[in-house]
Amino acid sequence: MSKNLLILLEDNINAATLIDQSKTLVSTAFLNNSTGAYIEGISHNGIDKLFKENNIELGQYSYAEIIENIMRDNPLNNDEIIQSIIQKCSDLNLKIDVLFNNDKLNHNTFEIKSMYYDLFILGKEGILKNFLTKNGKHNIEKLLSHSKCPLLILPSKKYELKNIILLFDGTTTSFEAIKLFTYLISDQTKNATLQLIVKSTFEANKDEKFLINYIKTYRLNFSITRIDPAFYEDELFSILDQFENFLLVAGSNRKDIINDLMKNEKSYFMKENRSIFMI
Repeated sequence: MSKNLLILLEDNINAATLIDQSKTLVSTAFLNNSTGAYIEGISHNGIDKLFKENNIELGQYSYAEIIENIMRDNPLNNDEIIQSIIQKCSDLNLKIDVLFNNDKLNHNTFEIKSMYYDLFILGKEGILKNFLTKNGKHNIEKLLSHSKCPLLILPSKKYELKNIILLFDGTTTSFEAIKLFTYLISDQTKNATLQLIVKSTFEANKDEKFLINYIKTYRLNFSITRIDPAFYEDELFSILDQFENFLLVAGSNRKDIINDLMKNEKSYFMKENRSIFMI
């Protein structure tokens, strides 16, 4: 079984570190033959100036030529940085694409293409960078909101994941998030503790036994916490605050999480080693 994944590559060293971090969380089998993308206005401002040809003609470039063209436009990059990202992409057989957010250029926009991917991986540093430009916050919020595929938001730096938190509220989307997550996650996370947090709605209570049996096919040992809906938000954050780092798997909370990410330095989920998987 293969998955079609997309990794947002920046025009600096974060591109290489995000690939390394992705390899520790997502199964390498799914990363192989996936796509790394430079997105105009998000991972690089002014890609249209570097690639004046339309999307069809972009196909004449090798992935190494695309990386060279984009990363050499950043004066802080040296040969070592550029060769590092080229080598990492080569090791994974990672295809490289250039996506334009400007419909006037072509139809190779992220919103159109994202529906054909199973997962979109972003580094936190790539999000933060967009708060520094005039239209950056609007651009990154649009990118997150308009994605037609699940999102995995990670610190670009390498760190050891210690806690995985699964959220279930009885909705179909919350189960779909858990199910897709178990397909994609790497065996390298097996040492992380796993906790299922159930919002004790009528629907969740009815399906909890089936969910537990399903999770056992992925991980035998995990803990369960049930929260009364009346106190759900306060108790959820009280639990999350106990962990030095965590990866939160959320199905029904996408809009709220994106709103939080847009708070920049006041964002809860942008702090420290907090990762998010959401559909």
